[in-house]
Amino acid sequence: MKHRYGWHQVSCLLLGAWLLAGCAGPAVKPEADLNRAEHYVARGRTYLDEGLYDRAIADYTQALALNPNHTEAYNNRGVAYYLRGDYSHAIADFTQVLVLNPNSAEAYSYRGEAYRREGDYDHAIQDYSQAIRLKPDFVEVYVNRGVTYHRMRDHERAIADFTQALVLDPNLPRAYYNRGNAYLDKRDYDRAIADYTQALSLHPNYTEAYNNRAVARFHKEEYDQAWGDVQQVQQSGGTPHPAFIEALRSASGRQE
Repeated sequence: MKHRYGWHQVSCLLLGAWLLAGCAGPAVKPEADLNRAEHYVARGRTYLDEGLYDRAIADYTQALALNPNHTEAYNNRGVAYYLRGDYSHAIADFTQVLVLNPNSAEAYSYRGEAYRREGDYDHAIQDYSQAIRLKPDFVEVYVNRGVTYHRMRDHERAIADFTQALVLDPNLPRAYYNRGNAYLDKRDYDRAIADYTQALSLHPNYTEAYNNRAVARFHKEEYDQAWGDVQQVQQSGGTPHPAFIEALRSASGRQE
């Protein structure tokens, strides 16, 4: 797949930024049931790590039958649903995490991502904003909220969020790339090129950054440089849009 960059890193999570560990709710069942629940949760983590989402979901569901207040089981089942593309069930599970732990910035962030994938941008913004209120240095949430604002065509707020993410972490190629996209849509081609270039300095194989920098350079009539970026896209296994290539050929007089 083309380059897509990750979300969050949280100390209470496994599997990158996703899996809650050691966050079980209060005991409400006999000790034998609680021990069996932990077995299912542990095996569910293994299945989830291996990409066996249906098996992970089955184990977390069994764990919750034994311990209905197991926060980790709800969270990680929500992750499995999300990764399977079942966003409505993911939202339900992250909502249950928030019932058990209303101050979980991570659960708000994850639910926001599921809302965004469903195209429910208003609820996504609400959840991202609550995550930021609870955890003001949650850098990836600024990026994800910025992406959502961009999808809503609110370029100024998108740029502000990407900029804040870069204040918190100046080495985020995804933040530069997405800010470049917002500038590109605003037709601020110089700033777009600068951001794509910075993203590429941090991640030299960032195919989308080469592609979109070619578009910005096309609009500036910098055709030779645009062709250079197109070649980088092709060398990295990407395919520029055919309509863009035809427009570049027509404008530049080159037939590469």
